[in-house]
Amino acid sequence: MLSIVLVEWADAHQVTESWTSIHDLADEGERIIHTVGFLLPLDNGGKNGHVTICQSFDEQEQMVDNVMHVPVGMVRSMRAVSFVVSGGAISG
Repeated sequence: MLSIVLVEWADAHQVTESWTSIHDLADEGERIIHTVGFLLPLDNGGKNGHVTICQSFDEQEQMVDNVMHVPVGMVRSMRAVSFVVSGGAISG
């Protein structure tokens, strides 16, 4: 069974839509993205130097969907996520 993780990572992002003077550029800081998915280890679809996660995993057919490779240098935090299903309600 694959682990489910929450990855917080700094994304590259566009700050202008047209030609702009370099003197008008402001430091907006990092754009932090939050992504949740199944963690794919190196020996099971992961990419070296990256955190690899997928949205869906078909264990029987060994198929994945919506795979992301986030460079390790862009990852700000990563933690395991767990869910408990009890009486039809989900809690985390």
